Amino acid sequence: MKRKWFAYMLLMFLFVVAPIMVEYIWSIPSGKGDWLSFWGSYLGIIPSGLIAYFVAKYQIDKEHEFVIAEKNREYLPYFNIKDNKLVFSSMRENIPVQWVQIDYYDKENHLLKVSDDSRNLGHIFPGTYIAIPLSSRKYSRIDISCTLVNGRDIFFSYGNGVNGSHFIKQENGKFEPYILEKTFEAQTQAWHRVNQIK
Repeated sequence: MKRKWFAYMLLMFLFVVAPIMVEYIWSIPSGKGDWLSFWGSYLGIIPSGLIAYFVAKYQIDKEHEFVIAEKNREYLPYFNIKDNKLVFSSMRENIPVQWVQIDYYDKENHLLKVSDDSRNLGHIFPGTYIAIPLSSRKYSRIDISCTLVNGRDIFFSYGNGVNGSHFIKQENGKFEPYILEKTFEAQTQAWHRVNQIK
């Protein structure tokens, strides 16, 4: 840090002292108006340069954030229920989700008991259809927890007023939705469910 500070101070010193040395030590003839014009132009470079630097830095940082967000989006799973089967898709067809766990609930949001083989599915690849072990009349809500290959946790909830909310756990440990519900009430229910995850 001291080195950087010294470099900035040296640069500022040279920026101000160099023109003064040129004018008074080397005695280059010039009119007073020329010298004032020179200083106006010379010192005008500072704010212009700083503005250009900060605008460019801001644009580069935003572009970098966008590229990272798009790359992360490739890993996100999208779950769907069709014909009493669960299927998930993703932009990257060859990347599985890991440690998939499914919980089934009744209309009163009580957890239904199913075999561990039906709850803990291990790794699944996009396009895989998973038969739901219960009749669609017995369950009315499904919650899915899984982990992406990059280590991020995913939570999906469907049923009992929620129409397929998808959440991803951020680096700060909090879940954020990446597919939202259409109504405020449904999104509130989805938030309540994801906040119950320990």
